[in-house]
Amino acid sequence: MGEAVSGAVVGHRELGGFAATVLARTGYPAGFAELIAGGLVEANLRGQPSHGVLHLANLVRRTRDGLVDPSTSGVILERSAAAARIDGRNGQGIVVARAAMDLAVTMATETGVGAVAVLNSTHYGLGALHSEAAARSGCIGIALSNATPMLAPAGGAQRVIGTNPISIAVPGESDVAMSLDMGLSRVTMGFLREHFQRGAPLPAGVALAADGQPTTDAKAALEGGSLIPAGDSKGFALAIAVEMLTGVLSGGAIAEEVGSLFVDFSRPQRTSHFMLALDPRRFLPPASYRAGLDRLVRWIHGASTADGTASLYVPGERTKAAIAKHRDAGIAIDRTTAADLASLGRSLGVAVPAGLA
Repeated sequence: MGEAVSGAVVGHRELGGFAATVLARTGYPAGFAELIAGGLVEANLRGQPSHGVLHLANLVRRTRDGLVDPSTSGVILERSAAAARIDGRNGQGIVVARAAMDLAVTMATETGVGAVAVLNSTHYGLGALHSEAAARSGCIGIALSNATPMLAPAGGAQRVIGTNPISIAVPGESDVAMSLDMGLSRVTMGFLREHFQRGAPLPAGVALAADGQPTTDAKAALEGGSLIPAGDSKGFALAIAVEMLTGVLSGGAIAEEVGSLFVDFSRPQRTSHFMLALDPRRFLPPASYRAGLDRLVRWIHGASTADGTASLYVPGERTKAAIAKHRDAGIAIDRTTAADLASLGRSLGVAVPAGLA
């Protein structure tokens, strides 16, 4: 959420190449390293640094500590014509989730629907990486994940459930027509950590301290506090629904059983995911599907606007503009993350991009 306060500006290809080399030196096969690095840099391109390369040093540490297996994309435990269950075996989450969505798409093209539940995975980055992969294959993609508890219910002071992100991507004629990607808190955990690293105050109304009272202190929120659900009780209810579709349906870790990505280095995360692919061609003739989609988008774009609002957008359209901007101008990296990346690269003997050095 939001732009980083710049300490460095780096080209996306240079940053991706650096991240992929770091991961390869950490033991990831080249294809996995490139997929993970691409996913992290994609978050920065989208203006979402909380899911970007600030995760790289932590991922290297968790891999070296044996908490993430760099060699696996998981194994299929059960599979029928339209449903499957995968054990991620503590593989890196972007890799495991992509394999699960690829399987869901394969089943959807054969039957119309493909659903895959995943247990024992790790943080899978932006959900849009996976839902949009389905959309680019011609399917509607839905990607869900649970996470370590960080949301408190209304009136509560204890972390009960994760921010449990939801992503839905819809294919258009030549590109992704709509892409929704949101956690079920008002801000992400990465947003909290980014503000803590920078010593910046949080916006009001996004976090609670350990006593259940509102706070703008990122440290207080991270150390025993909690995040406020998006939509309050509605967001909390959605987070529970996602937990049922991920942790419960996969037979995996639930709520407090899910390990913390940045705090707990004593055990694997055991994150659970749910990937769903729907082939629109099994529901409607392609021309009818495209016509309906076009009518909906035109209706939204053509709605009247309030004073001071220039345009109305379908989810994902502003993200495309952010990607184009950062491809041209480079990616802004905050000072702390830039220093951490430079130190990481030097420790592994990887050439550090000039913008980070």
